[in-house]
Amino acid sequence: MITKLCSKCKKVLPITEFHRRNNRKSGRVGCCKKCFRVYRMATFEKRSIHQKAYRQANLEKRKIQRRLHDQANPEKVRVYSRKRRALKLGNGHEPYTDSYIFERDGWICQLCGKRIDRKLKNPHPFSASIDHIIPLIKGGADAPLNLQSAHIRCNISKNDRGGGQLRLLG
Repeated sequence: MITKLCSKCKKVLPITEFHRRNNRKSGRVGCCKKCFRVYRMATFEKRSIHQKAYRQANLEKRKIQRRLHDQANPEKVRVYSRKRRALKLGNGHEPYTDSYIFERDGWICQLCGKRIDRKLKNPHPFSASIDHIIPLIKGGADAPLNLQSAHIRCNISKNDRGGGQLRLLG
C-alpha cells in the first residue's frame, strides 16, 4: 500500500486519503482530505464574514446598483419575479420570454380582441402585459400554454378570475 505524509497533521496515511492533483509531482495534494476539509471550512467562514461586513458597509451603494440593474433589465426582473412567485405557490414554471408570447398571439389582446400597441409602455392602460389564463393563485402554471397577451387594463379588470381557454399550439 502506498502512503503519504500529510503536511498539516503530520500523519502517514494511505494515498487514497489525499485528493488528486495532476499538477503535483505525486499526483496528490499535500494535506489529507480531513485537513483539507478543515482548511476549506475556515476559508469559507472568513469569506462569508468578509462578505457580510462588505454588504453592511455598502447598503446604499448596493441598492443603487440593484436599481440600475433592474431599470436596465426589466424583462429579466419580470421573468425572475414570475418564476419565483410560481415556484413559491408550488406551480410549475417553463422558461419563456414576453416577446415570444406577444409574437405568438400576434400582438392582439386575448381578452378584448383589440390590437396591442408595441410603443406604449407601462403604466399606459393599453400597453402590453402577460396574462395567466388560469391564475397562479388558482394553481395555473407559469408556462407558455397558460399565458396570453393582454392590455394592462384588461388584465387588471380580469383580476384573479379564470377566463379564456388554454390555447393549443400547432
